[in-house]
Amino acid sequence: MTAAGCWPAMDMLRSEPMQLVQLIIPIESAHRAISYLGDLGLFQFKDLNAEKSPFQRTYATQASQVFYSAEHNAIAQHREVEQALGEGSIDSPLLLEQEMSTEPSKQVKLGFVSGLVAREKSLAFERILFRSTRGNVYHKQVVVEEPVTDPVSGDKAI
Repeated sequence: MTAAGCWPAMDMLRSEPMQLVQLIIPIESAHRAISYLGDLGLFQFKDLNAEKSPFQRTYATQASQVFYSAEHNAIAQHREVEQALGEGSIDSPLLLEQEMSTEPSKQVKLGFVSGLVAREKSLAFERILFRSTRGNVYHKQVVVEEPVTDPVSGDKAI
């Protein structure tokens, strides 16, 4: 028996007796009903609209409406941010003056990250760094001899 109910678990080969049924569900409750039936794991769904393209399906208009409303909200938020930045702040003239006086060689954005990586994962970590920064990385690796305690698990690792 499964935890979902009193029904036995279905076999992977589906050799149990099966029935083909067609459910007609009102569109208002279709999503919830199909989601619930899918969670039970006792049904295999068959797409009756397989010949239709994704744009001919009924949910395509709903998905495009959601996309356009999200895009509209993002544009509105972007305009609000531009207006807030357009008003300027008290420090703006000082920042502009500081930018003008800074030498070009000091305008390079450099940063660093330090931490511990397991020895067996250090090569993979170095590759990830190299690929994610497109080769713009300086990686220095030093072996730690004394054991380090993991603050989450409390285990000591070398």
